[in-house]
Amino acid sequence: MLRALSSGLRVVLIGAAALTSLAACTSDPSEGGADAEAGASTAHVVITPSPPTPGIAMSVIQQRIDEGTIRAELRIANITDDDLRVRRVGVRWAGFAGPMTPRVETVGAGATLDLPMRLGAPDCTAGVGDPETAPVATGLAVVVTPVGLQRIRRPIDEAGMRFLTRLWSEACARERVTSLLTLAWSVPEPAPGQGEELTMHLALERTGADGPRVALVQAAGTVLFDLRLPRGGDRALRADADTARLPVLVEPGRCDEHARSQASQPVTFRVWLQIGGDTATTAAVVLPDATGRRRLLRFLDIACGNATAH
Repeated sequence: MLRALSSGLRVVLIGAAALTSLAACTSDPSEGGADAEAGASTAHVVITPSPPTPGIAMSVIQQRIDEGTIRAELRIANITDDDLRVRRVGVRWAGFAGPMTPRVETVGAGATLDLPMRLGAPDCTAGVGDPETAPVATGLAVVVTPVGLQRIRRPIDEAGMRFLTRLWSEACARERVTSLLTLAWSVPEPAPGQGEELTMHLALERTGADGPRVALVQAAGTVLFDLRLPRGGDRALRADADTARLPVLVEPGRCDEHARSQASQPVTFRVWLQIGGDTATTAAVVLPDATGRRRLLRFLDIACGNATAH
């Protein structure tokens, strides 16, 4: 995704004060009265934004399709007169200290490019969860220059640091959950006369012999599917049990063709778990398997057809 940065961007705004002034100067009430004033020409105020700061800047982003993974992108803004021929990219930070990712690309002069990378395993003992006390990450890009191979180091900007810290928190939450449990969706085959609601189950299984009570507190769907917890019923894996199947209700979110064709994460479901005596919940992304995805889309066909028929 290449985005050219242009210092010649011009924004045209209509200024109300300028309209009044222009109307007073160009219209004669005696010739047109109120109608002449109402039809006065508009005035244009031209604002030229400040040019971007010269140099090389770096940030971190993540595409929606990569949510719940360690895949992210290093955004490199090259506000110089020379192209950068990149060979490897990565982030150096206490929370993510993984290897650099090979990436052969050219970031043109004056351009911004988002380069895919892997963040590696998180160091959840690093104590970087507080943005005010967290160390500043350094983005690295290995580039070829006229004088040979160089490492270009730049601090990740403020927005990128907030995003990186959030990715670290999510990765550590996933690591904690997977150290205790395996999570999977059990989706039934919808029947031809299926209504506009389907009950699937979140299956929890301990990875060790012992463990704390784990309660399902909340579930969130996507643009195509709404998830909610039923009233009453079992919502926890008991401390004396090894497995549990917790019901979750599924309803159609949007049925229009635009939503269905453009949804990049149609079944990326999230759950929030309360582990043991924790006062805060731990979030986890749980994806249905291929069979579950097929059944959910079949259910959507049936439910949306029923909704249209009403």
